[in-house]
Amino acid sequence: WSGLPTGPDYGNMPHGGGGGYNTPPPPPPPPPVNLLDTSMAPDFYKNAKAMCALNKLMQNNYYKTTLNNFIGENKPLDLTFKILAIGVPSVYGDTQPNPFNWNSNNIDLRLNKNAIDNLSSIEVALTLLHEGIHAEMYRKLLGIHGTINLSIDNFPSLFNMYAEYKNDGQYQHQFMANYYIDIMSAALKQYDGNRFSLDYYQALAWEGLHGTDVWKNKLPADTVAINNKVLQLLNGRNKTKCNDLYEE
Repeated sequence: WSGLPTGPDYGNMPHGGGGGYNTPPPPPPPPPVNLLDTSMAPDFYKNAKAMCALNKLMQNNYYKTTLNNFIGENKPLDLTFKILAIGVPSVYGDTQPNPFNWNSNNIDLRLNKNAIDNLSSIEVALTLLHEGIHAEMYRKLLGIHGTINLSIDNFPSLFNMYAEYKNDGQYQHQFMANYYIDIMSAALKQYDGNRFSLDYYQALAWEGLHGTDVWKNKLPADTVAINNKVLQLLNGRNKTKCNDLYEE
């Protein structure tokens, strides 16, 4: 078994919601200087919401560091941002090598064209974070040409998750649930201008990870509290503006 998922590794994130553009979006801003060496498909670059979210997210040191692993002429792997139709709107994005094998030198980070109009900016940012972590894991695995070469000596934490969960193909989400909730929540809090306390952004970071053992082992009362915080955090968000706290 190659270790690659049998299909696109979707970051399943609910909360599609209503909304969408009522008027044509403004022209997209130019990409930030430190993204000029990153590949972007035209549909991504021309999408004002995607570019706004990415520009704001690049103010976070974690995300800048992650992307810097791909940017530069001497870097062995490239990251390409895309927007295209991915199945149903409940799937916000996915990430996979292109071509889909362990010898690939490119990773596609894709937002769902069927979902993005119905998302608030912070949900787009969450998707970019979630999929960016997938991209970073694929970067490590492509660097050693696949999970067959994964060991306790090169990437021990990822190896442990793979050894335990390789049969269900969910080792990347399990790894994310165990090690990245705090990183994602801190990035989202900064992205959102610290409008809520950290526990609300920690709740949002669990979106897309409800199939993991860490989530399933939580007490029912805790999962209800987390889901309620997500609803409060997203309530009234504008679906057309990057400053999306309230509908106008």
